[in-house]
Amino acid sequence: MKCLNCGNENQANAVYCSLCGNKLINTTRQTNPQQNKPYYETTQDYRQNNPNYNYQQNPYINPQQNPNTQYSQQYPHMTNNQPIYNNNPTNYNTRQINTPSQKKNKWFTFILSLIMGLGNVYNQLYTRFLVSLVLSTLILIISLMKQELTFIYLIWATYIIYDSLICTKAINDNEEIPLFLNTLDLK
Repeated sequence: MKCLNCGNENQANAVYCSLCGNKLINTTRQTNPQQNKPYYETTQDYRQNNPNYNYQQNPYINPQQNPNTQYSQQYPHMTNNQPIYNNNPTNYNTRQINTPSQKKNKWFTFILSLIMGLGNVYNQLYTRFLVSLVLSTLILIISLMKQELTFIYLIWATYIIYDSLICTKAINDNEEIPLFLNTLDLK
């Protein structure tokens, strides 16, 4: 006997499926002369044998046509004799859930640091960001006033990128965040 839940073949006298534990339903038909007759013929025989049976025949089913044909036209992917098996008897949601990692991305920090100090915002070091932003603005103003001092701004920008990256590494390795300019403790 086949389980309608998982499709496992069980012993003929089994009540429950040996694989999933689902209660088995006896799907074998009793042999009688009406077994191979279509439904409409069986109904006609029943009406003839029971004169008190008041039944109006379905006008949409052609007696020469098998009534299962109407069903198969509505659901072409279903076959008449194949049961549908539920291959996931637990009905648990089997989608994989991607949990975000707690590590900070170094490349993302690098790209944000190109916009003067935003890598520190990504690392959630807001005080460090504000101090670096103020210092960056001052150095930028000085370098714009004196063209010869532009290289100082480039050195400062390089340091801000480096500082953001070493802070990211410290966060990822669960280490203490290094001092800003090796003097200020800005966390």
